[in-house]
Amino acid sequence: MTETRDKSRISAFINDIQSLASSFIEIKFLHANRECNKVAHEIAKEGFKMENSTFWVEEVPVAAVVALEADRCWVDPPD
Repeated sequence: MTETRDKSRISAFINDIQSLASSFIEIKFLHANRECNKVAHEIAKEGFKMENSTFWVEEVPVAAVVALEADRCWVDPPD
């Protein structure tokens, strides 16, 4: 892992990931583009629109539900 200090807006997350990763004997990080992870991308887009810290308990953004339904077709094809 790199020893360069991250100064981005997500540095706290990066620091947490690096800290957790150090407890594994072996770990591998792979990039997944938006097409492979549409649900996470839609949730992230909604989060960036928020002015305050927000979390969803039961309902998620409609765009994420639509993306999830589209992704389900790959795992559980309709009859």
